[in-house]
Amino acid sequence: MSNISYSSLIDKKPEQYISYLEKLSTKEWNEKRNKIIKRDECTCNICKQKATIFENGLMFKKKTTKELEEYKRSIANSWYDSVLPEFKNKYDRDILPEILKNIKIKPKQIILQVHHKYYVINNLPWDYPDDSLITLCNECHQKLHNNTNIPMYSDNSKNVQLESTKCATCNGSGYRREYNYYLNGICFNCNGNKYVELG
Repeated sequence: MSNISYSSLIDKKPEQYISYLEKLSTKEWNEKRNKIIKRDECTCNICKQKATIFENGLMFKKKTTKELEEYKRSIANSWYDSVLPEFKNKYDRDILPEILKNIKIKPKQIILQVHHKYYVINNLPWDYPDDSLITLCNECHQKLHNNTNIPMYSDNSKNVQLESTKCATCNGSGYRREYNYYLNGICFNCNGNKYVELG
């Protein structure tokens, strides 16, 4: 479904039956999303982490020298602490990071998403000014939706804020991490719409 234009999608089915997930799979959203992520230098606006990079089907995140040293030191300390006391004199805690220097570090996957600072009833996801969209990693995005009520307006003037009810299943994120293997984790209760009023 990705990179289909919205007009082609409308040709296939009536607009009222197009899900939020399908709208996020269009060429128009992909272009807007990429523009915002590029503007934000591929960095989460909250935690400042960079996106995981995929090459040859493998993911990696370039760690700073300091991050690598801290990680190796924590492994060394854990390993040293688990060694039986009678063998500890053979191992110097300070040289363990040197022994482990060739260790391969598997990164935590950091996926960047574009967050809407507010919603407007009947607006398409890409029909928002750039300054109303920010780049967040998937974890910060979920936390933001869990802890914040995102304003919803009746139109683009933003004069009338509407009462909104978060989907009880996904807490207004439109996504269920534990079901990421099925339809990319789209919330089955709200169909990715996030709020009852947007459904």
